[in-house]
Formats: sequence, C-alpha cells, structure tokens
Amino acid sequence: MSMRRWSVMNVVCVVLLTLFITWFLAAMRAQMEVGGSCASGGPYVIVAPCPEHSTALTLIGMFGSVFVALAGTVSAVSVGAPNLVVPYWTATSGGMAVNFLADGFTADEGLVWGWIVAGVVMLLMALPGLYVMSPWQRIYDRKPVPGAPLSRNQWWLVYLVLAAVGVGVGSWTAYGWL
Repeated sequence: MSMRRWSVMNVVCVVLLTLFITWFLAAMRAQMEVGGSCASGGPYVIVAPCPEHSTALTLIGMFGSVFVALAGTVSAVSVGAPNLVVPYWTATSGGMAVNFLADGFTADEGLVWGWIVAGVVMLLMALPGLYVMSPWQRIYDRKPVPGAPLSRNQWWLVYLVLAAVGVGVGSWTAYGWL
C-alpha cells in the first residue's frame, strides 16, 4: 500500500479510536448512574434496567476500539507515526479511572470504596502509558520511515486534533442516544 493510503488509514483510525473510546466511557457512565449493575430483557424480573442504547454503545466502543487500535498501529508504524495501542490503553484506563473515582467520591450514600479502589487501580494502569508517551522516554525514538509525510512529533499534534474530532462526534452521538 502507498504511503498516502497508510496515512489516510492512520487518520481514520485515530478518529474512530477516540469515537469508540468516548462511546464506551459515556455508556459506562450511564450504566454507573443506575448503580453499576443493570440488565435489559430476558426472562427474569429486571430491577435496574440499563439506559437505552448503553449496552450497544459499551460493546461497540469496547470491541471497536481494540480492533481500531490494532489496525491503526499497523498503519501508524507504516508511516512513522506513534502506535495507537499506548494512547488507547492510557485513554481507556484513565477514562475508567475518572468514572470510578467520580462516582466513588460523589455518591449520595457517601464514599463508595469499591469504586474508589477500582478507580485507583485503573489510574495506576494508565500511568505507564503517560510515561511511554512522554518526551523523556526513548520507546518512540526510532529511525524515521523513508518518505513519511510527517515526523513523529508532528503526528502527535495531528493525533491531538483528530482526537478532539473523535471525542466531539462521540460525545454528540452518545449523549444523543443515551
């Protein structure tokens, strides 16, 4: 495949990745608002039904983001851009940490230690990704790919802009459906 096609695939993957992560985290948030445990359908009496579309958004967001992160990493490596697995891991773990901690500290019944502990664990899982993406490490310092359209640092800036687009579209659609 040509460098141009790999670049386009990388751009599309970054937008889809952030869109799917946003869907997953928004649906998680909606499900946590009903107590963190919900169900829809089936033969049993449902005590806490899931918010509409939250199960579909959770599944599409979770599995779609894994697939796109892996496919996007192939395209990213082909154009000399940073891989997408590390930002995916960091954003997903960090977003889950925020959801758990927010509900753990602001619940009506006081502190919810289960969610606080889960939030701290998820935060600890996100921190290595921040280090790996930081300027003082050397994991991303590889030789430039010949003919690459952008440098690795330029790709980080492009990733930020594309992530803003993905999060914006993801928020607009998720909160329109939930």
